[in-house]
Amino acid sequence: MATLVLRPNAAGSITQLAKSGSGGNNYDRVDEETANDADYVWNSDDITSSKYDLYNIPNHGAESGDISKIAIYGRCKKTGMNAGSCAFCLRTGSTTTYYSTTWRPSSYAEYNKEWSTNPRTGVAWTWTDIDGLQIGFQGNNAYDSEMPGNAYLYCSQLWVVITYTPAANVPASMYHRRQQGMG
Repeated sequence: MATLVLRPNAAGSITQLAKSGSGGNNYDRVDEETANDADYVWNSDDITSSKYDLYNIPNHGAESGDISKIAIYGRCKKTGMNAGSCAFCLRTGSTTTYYSTTWRPSSYAEYNKEWSTNPRTGVAWTWTDIDGLQIGFQGNNAYDSEMPGNAYLYCSQLWVVITYTPAANVPASMYHRRQQGMG
């Protein structure tokens, strides 16, 4: 098995989260290879709300073969007293899929969610799917009048790992023999 790691490189189709730290765009707050918790995106609403960002990733390179799964990884945290939840999301084609959770760490921690098939098609991932993929983070803030205070959700790092079996290299001489029905 081989893996390919892709990090956000541009804004995706939705940008709803606030940003903090250095950089000009939301995606460059979460694209670091090494964690930098001083830069992050977050749901800054003081009310119960759900907001998310989607980010484009680079196209794959020369990788080929069968994709067994993809996994979105992120570094997330929650502040405040109330319930709130983080979620990862992905967009393939015109469909956005959310994976809601109850992650509620009070300091940054790493989480992930795997998909063995494309949730839009229900079949194995293709390299065309990967080239059109957007990944994202959703912060679901919560406010409870019985327990004053808000829950704010943060994400400081986001990436996707594609796990695949590389295509076997067929020597040119073998390919030629197969084309002629000899092998």
